[in-house]
Amino acid sequence: MIVINIDSSNKNIIKASVWSFAAEIAAKTVSPLVFLVMTRLLSPEDFGVVAIATTVIGLVNIVNDLGISKIIIHDDSDEIRRCRLNNVAFWFNLIFGIILNAVVIFYADEIAILYGNVEAKNIIIAMSMQIILFSISSVQNANKRKTLEFKSLFFIRFIATCLPALISIPFAFMGFGIWALISGQIANSLANTSMLWLTSGWRPSLSFDFNLLRSVLSKSIWSTLESLIVYVPVVLDTYLITKNISFHALGLYSTSRSLFTVVSSLCFAPIFPVLFSALSLIRNDCLRFKQSILVAQKLVFTASIIIGTGVFVFRKPIELLVFNIKWQGVSEVFGIIFLMLSLENFSSVLVEGYRAKGKFRLLALNQGIYVVITIPLLYYAASYGLMTYVWIRILSLFLLYPCYLIYSKKNFLITVNEYLINTRNVWLFMAAVVIASITIEYLKLDTAIEYTSKLIAYTILLLGFMSVERAKIIYLRNLICKKVNI
Repeated sequence: MIVINIDSSNKNIIKASVWSFAAEIAAKTVSPLVFLVMTRLLSPEDFGVVAIATTVIGLVNIVNDLGISKIIIHDDSDEIRRCRLNNVAFWFNLIFGIILNAVVIFYADEIAILYGNVEAKNIIIAMSMQIILFSISSVQNANKRKTLEFKSLFFIRFIATCLPALISIPFAFMGFGIWALISGQIANSLANTSMLWLTSGWRPSLSFDFNLLRSVLSKSIWSTLESLIVYVPVVLDTYLITKNISFHALGLYSTSRSLFTVVSSLCFAPIFPVLFSALSLIRNDCLRFKQSILVAQKLVFTASIIIGTGVFVFRKPIELLVFNIKWQGVSEVFGIIFLMLSLENFSSVLVEGYRAKGKFRLLALNQGIYVVITIPLLYYAASYGLMTYVWIRILSLFLLYPCYLIYSKKNFLITVNEYLINTRNVWLFMAAVVIASITIEYLKLDTAIEYTSKLIAYTILLLGFMSVERAKIIYLRNLICKKVNI
């Protein structure tokens, strides 16, 4: 049994973590409910057009802040300098946000034509106001995170997350179509910004320090560059699918990815921040670090595969239950996405390990190489239809594996063989479930018999897997439920 002693000076950190996790879980619980209702009321084409605007605004917001918020959070200078930093960040973000907003509006027509849908122009213009809202609230958000005001952020995020349900769903029932989605997203941003201002004690003053701005940007620009590299494939997804396939296909793909992201975030978002912090504390203890990596990898990968195979096996009933007739065929897309992307968590713990070791440059370089290799592959795949694109897009993610595994022995003292042995039974369980599911589908049984057979097969295999892993499951349970003396 592991006992962690925490002195009173760290109680605020623990409380902040609890509220942060609560906010994450609340947001990831409400959002899926809204998402599922909207898929019953709207078409894949509607979600495809919104995906274009969301991609553009998301890209602009990465550039908008230029990483200054992170500098505010990590700044430990005196109060006078912090006030100057806040002012510099606020006025820079506001001016830069206005410029970016104007650019998006001015080129909205060209952006819509680029993506092959003139209807997207008005959607992009309407959603561009989120750029301004983001600009004028980023400093308040950063200050709350810096002072661990996560309780306040919890209520702000919860209320802002609930608003789309109160606006989008009624509007969709009233026949507003795609604008039901847009109104909900704008209401979310407006509410978030308003509440951050109302609950923040800081207000900007009419002062600006250009020297301080240059100093801050020299540090923050690299963070922005890394974020942009990560976002490149997302932008390519939207562009290539709309230009080479269809908006219907984009709706199927983007919604399937969103569904996976929602489920994955709900299950793992509270885990990785804690994992990063815990690994950081023991990064110089090689033996404990190695053991922690292997235990965490086993836990996360097992949970991920159980979820991924479950959705793959029951993808058709899920489609019938969640989506309307306009979404026919979406089960094949999200079934493959859930199954294959669940494999990402074979290496996700390694990524947290590299971060805990301070290997940010290695991660950024690896991501850059991956993007360079992936771009021509995606251009090639887009000409062969949606399912080919989905397979190539997902399989290309495993190009990130070699770097993680090659440098693992040097940084974690763990070989590739040890990782495979550690997760051997998980791989066997996944293979058995997939083979059983495909075999049952090949027999072309009556629908009710097919679903029942799949349920029985999946249950037997899962119970068998848990029986084989019983000792390790008990160990992990005891580890998770360890006593913490406060």
